[in-house]
Amino acid sequence: MKKHIWILIWVLAGMGCNNPIPVESIEISSESIKIRIDQYADSSYFSAIKMMQYDRGAVYALDVRRCDIAVLDSALQLRHTIGRSGRGPNELLMPCAFYERCDTTAVLDFGSRSIKRFAGEQFLSTDVLPNAVDCRFFWNDSLYYLPAVTEEHVFLTMQRHTADDTPPPHTYYGTLDRNVETVSGALLRNNRNLHPHPTGCYAVPEVQPYVERYDSESLVLRERLDLSETEPYKNNLAFAASKGYSEKSFYTYTSDSYLEGDRLFILCNTLGDSGGFRVNQLLEIALSPQMHIKRIYKLPGEIYDSFCVSPTYFYAFNAIESTIEAIRRPL
Repeated sequence: MKKHIWILIWVLAGMGCNNPIPVESIEISSESIKIRIDQYADSSYFSAIKMMQYDRGAVYALDVRRCDIAVLDSALQLRHTIGRSGRGPNELLMPCAFYERCDTTAVLDFGSRSIKRFAGEQFLSTDVLPNAVDCRFFWNDSLYYLPAVTEEHVFLTMQRHTADDTPPPHTYYGTLDRNVETVSGALLRNNRNLHPHPTGCYAVPEVQPYVERYDSESLVLRERLDLSETEPYKNNLAFAASKGYSEKSFYTYTSDSYLEGDRLFILCNTLGDSGGFRVNQLLEIALSPQMHIKRIYKLPGEIYDSFCVSPTYFYAFNAIESTIEAIRRPL
């Protein structure tokens, strides 16, 4: 009996663990920006970089207005682009997310309600999309892992390599966070970015102040890190409460997130009247032995839309300057 009690205490501690406050803060100066680019090789400018990924010396940047992904080397020199705007089978109509793995890029295209795969610049195949939201997803040899909100669940797994135009077999997981009275209100507040790791599937909600870890095999929730007492979440929650409650409106606390090695990084919004709206704080979370907050970085610019992380750089899209910046990570 005692053994079972201790196991329960350990699980509850992991599900509700709060990080000690305060957390180390590091302000990164503009001198740490080693490279900055604002346009493609054809002299057209970046406009809406909404998702980025770093993989083996390459930076991938999805421009949702151009409907393509720029593939850059680590010095931000253009190698090639993936996809182009159009309604053809090898074209993209409304791309909103992507994931690159083993030189193959899967693009979630809302316009065609499908996932389109490319090997380099070459189109490979299309999988029909049963459901999804415009957040980060990933895939492995057999399955896609997609954020997809229903009245009960928050993400799904879907088989790959289907041969027809019908939605492939898929299964829903995760529990909808019903912290509001109506189902429609809950649906608006449960989008999550998904990240793969050997220790599980990590989910970062856009509206909720926590991070989740799901078991890599069963996809059962194993751990939840509460961020509500950590800045800037604490101030954001207080600001939202001061503005009153509405079922149909909400504040987004997370703009983007990225997993590199054994660290999860969250690009946080800063709400509030003092200082104005900003998106330039990166929360760094260590994944083991349990999730815990390591530090908060303040990036040089004011508003960033997306980012990715290499062992030596933060690559981030500065929305005000419309530039992609290579910012050296502090040691």
